[in-house]
Amino acid sequence: LSETLIDRLSQLPQLKVISRSSSFKFRDASINLRDVALQLGAQAIVTGSVAQVGEELNIRFDIVDAVEDRHLAGGQFRRKAGDVLNVQNEIAQAAAEQMRVKLSDPQTKRLAERDTENSESFRYYLSGLVALNGSIDGRQKGLAYFKKAVEIDPEFALAHAEIAWNYYSDAVTSSDPGVMMPKAKEAVERALAIDGELAKAHVVRAAVYEYEFDWTNAENEYRRAIDLSPNLDFARNNYAFYLSVMDRQPEAIAQLEEQRVRDPLNRRLFLLYKAIVLVQARKFDDALEAYQQAQAVDPANEIPNFALGYAYQGKGSFNEAITYYKKAIAELGGENKYSQPLVYLAAVYARMPEKREEARAILKRIEAMDEYKSPALLAIVYSALDDTDKAMELLEQAYIKRDLLLKFIGTGYEYDRLRSDPRFADLKNRIGLGELTAGQTEDISSPDEGRRDTAKIGLGNKSQ
Repeated sequence: LSETLIDRLSQLPQLKVISRSSSFKFRDASINLRDVALQLGAQAIVTGSVAQVGEELNIRFDIVDAVEDRHLAGGQFRRKAGDVLNVQNEIAQAAAEQMRVKLSDPQTKRLAERDTENSESFRYYLSGLVALNGSIDGRQKGLAYFKKAVEIDPEFALAHAEIAWNYYSDAVTSSDPGVMMPKAKEAVERALAIDGELAKAHVVRAAVYEYEFDWTNAENEYRRAIDLSPNLDFARNNYAFYLSVMDRQPEAIAQLEEQRVRDPLNRRLFLLYKAIVLVQARKFDDALEAYQQAQAVDPANEIPNFALGYAYQGKGSFNEAITYYKKAIAELGGENKYSQPLVYLAAVYARMPEKREEARAILKRIEAMDEYKSPALLAIVYSALDDTDKAMELLEQAYIKRDLLLKFIGTGYEYDRLRSDPRFADLKNRIGLGELTAGQTEDISSPDEGRRDTAKIGLGNKSQ
């Protein structure tokens, strides 16, 4: 209920809706609502409780102006477990009305709509969301639930959108994009045929356009998603990542800052995303400092090892990069399993005279593996081994296959050794990235983080 309310109210541009990650920090907490409001930068707080007795749910909600300490609205519902769908709409409408938001007719209709009329389909959809945990196994379980949801209700647009995003994630991390992306396109077009104003579906369609090297329409879709749901972090996060690989890092940082307003307590996530953008801008020391700050915010959670290795490699600190790549490889199944960190480890070894034979040995093992291997990644190793012809041959294969990692050739430092080759410039032109000048970005320093500036971003894929 809480997540659905956030999603529903996030569609209203008149409201600034605090994200799930920040607001959920106060679940089950005995804390003064005024203090909560001050910490979140919010004026109104929606609180509620759900108790299940047999097949019935007792649901209570209250809307409080925490700044002025006034009770604005409240209600209690007694519903069958399968009728939660109606309750979420009623609460969302009450919240909007009590915030004195003047709703347009389309917005009123949107809040009243149900994503599905079938409670069983909705339960499968929710089970799919729970199953998603960033791992391949989690995505596969989630995909099975989403497919069951649309099998029961073929008109369930949200479930179709999740199916599309799962296919896209597989194409990025472990599967042949030539197989997965047509499936993603079919699912997302089905979702948008049912509901043309579904913001998440427009984000997935943007990813499909990226696969087709149609950067203009990709950006249009990201902007459309944000217009439809200004508070949707999924849209801003992915748009920011798009901007960073388009060599538009200042705009990417601006999106990150915009999201920070809506996720004020999740400073760690903001810093992680900011560091990724800084690496694309070749500001490696600043990126590593951002990672250190993120670690200090939450010492119990380690910074992703691959991200640290990638930053250190860009800086030229190969020994540190090797340390973190090896940790990432161990997390992903070891050196006998294909993974992005394993490829980058080989690339680092290839730059070290005493490690070149190890690089070749890793490359030989990778090429003997059965699963799909990104030719855009393998090209990095051959480039580091000074085999430019083989690297360019692999990049041509990546172009033919529309490898999703090929978009990094515009800004990625790992392709710098190829930039003087006319074939590389020609390839960039063919995929529409010919105007990008890697490493020549303007200053992207963000405002003092103590300020409440407008800002936010997000990188959708959590493969590593």
